[in-house]
Amino acid sequence: MDGVLLVVYIVTFSCAIAYACSIRLDHIGFEDGVLIGLLFFILAPVTIALIEGGISSLSMLAGPFRPLHDHVTSVQICIGCFLIIAFHWLTRRLIRPARRGRGPVDRKHGGKLVIGLFMAIYVVCNMIYFLSSGKIAGGHWQGNLEVGLKNNLLLIVIGNFSNVFRGAIFGVLYNSYTKNLATKKTVILVGFMVVAFDVLTTFNRITAAYYAITLLLVYRRHFPVIALASIPVLPVVGYLSMIWSSLRGLAIVDGYSLSGFANAASVVNSAITSGAMQFGQSINGIFDSENIIVLDWIVKNTGEQFPILYGYTFFLRPITVLIPSFFWPEKPGVFGVMVGGHLQGISGLALNSTIFGEAFGNFYYFWPIPLFLMLLVLSFIFTRLSRRWPFIDGASFFVGFALWRFDMSFAFISLLGLSGVIVAWTLINRFFARSRSRHRRPLRAPPAVIGGRMPPRSWMEGNTCQR
Repeated sequence: MDGVLLVVYIVTFSCAIAYACSIRLDHIGFEDGVLIGLLFFILAPVTIALIEGGISSLSMLAGPFRPLHDHVTSVQICIGCFLIIAFHWLTRRLIRPARRGRGPVDRKHGGKLVIGLFMAIYVVCNMIYFLSSGKIAGGHWQGNLEVGLKNNLLLIVIGNFSNVFRGAIFGVLYNSYTKNLATKKTVILVGFMVVAFDVLTTFNRITAAYYAITLLLVYRRHFPVIALASIPVLPVVGYLSMIWSSLRGLAIVDGYSLSGFANAASVVNSAITSGAMQFGQSINGIFDSENIIVLDWIVKNTGEQFPILYGYTFFLRPITVLIPSFFWPEKPGVFGVMVGGHLQGISGLALNSTIFGEAFGNFYYFWPIPLFLMLLVLSFIFTRLSRRWPFIDGASFFVGFALWRFDMSFAFISLLGLSGVIVAWTLINRFFARSRSRHRRPLRAPPAVIGGRMPPRSWMEGNTCQR
């Protein structure tokens, strides 16, 4: 059985990689982000598990995931891979049949103005969320946010939009580059500023992953060289990713201070020099491999230790996510928090399990059908919006990618946030159009015709002297 399962894995992953290599990435969209997310959050960690024999976590009560022994979970993963391939293929053939290559487009839908708008929204949302967390003064920032999120609708909206625009800005950068509205230098510099700002305010690792993916898309023709050059760095980056939560706590335990960052830096240095880990274990942190352990636990325990939710978080939560718990204490909760409570017994702990995990926890073994239909609906909506506002394509790419780290409500929050950008962008265009029309110089009226011929252009032309 183990040999058969290994062959199934090899065939499935080979099909997924071959299909991903055949698509064009000069005009990305939501379906492309979902497909790249499959490679990043599923294929990469499971491949490492096949090489190492499994994935384990000392911080979780769940047992290790061993792909050649956990047969049911492995079958669900393979089914999910073919589901994503079918979704992407169908989207490209029916929902988005025409793809435009790199070339000139309407400049009012891309370039510096659109990048500036996304940057402004992201910075404002992130700063408000950062100040509300209490990180500057120290203390338990998660507790401060928990109180605020229960009673403040505005903080709920701002916090969710901050997650959306953290990735969307990179999609807009790449989309502008593919349309010749931004240079490589702009993509590199603006992307680096976003990463630096986000690390200093939220300590989010995923922003660096967004930046790396954007650079790989820009320099995709040099991918083999980049991949070979990054191999020596991967263990260090992976190890830092695994201990990132501890580093974040050390850096801001007493508020924002140089001493806190110095202590965190010393811990990083000692951990790198003294830590002895295998290559596979060290790079598990890059791909959030613990999500596969949670997925395995959900597959094994749904219907027993974990209840079947019947779409409670998959369908109902997305339309109620912006309602504060203060008004509706029993509103549908976050799927990851529910899993964290059942698995670890810790209230408020969120554990990610990829979109496969949420779908399985809601619909049991029928999960592929609702997930497939939901992805098609989301792709249709994003495609319709992008036909009128092309910058939605790039933003929706990172929505599809980040969807693997969140629950399904994130996609609908993203739709609300991007719809707000569309409204703001439309108002800005109308304002500038009216401003230009007011300051435009009126055209001079054509000269009148006198006696069947044009009047003289000068006095000398109409008064010639006869000798």
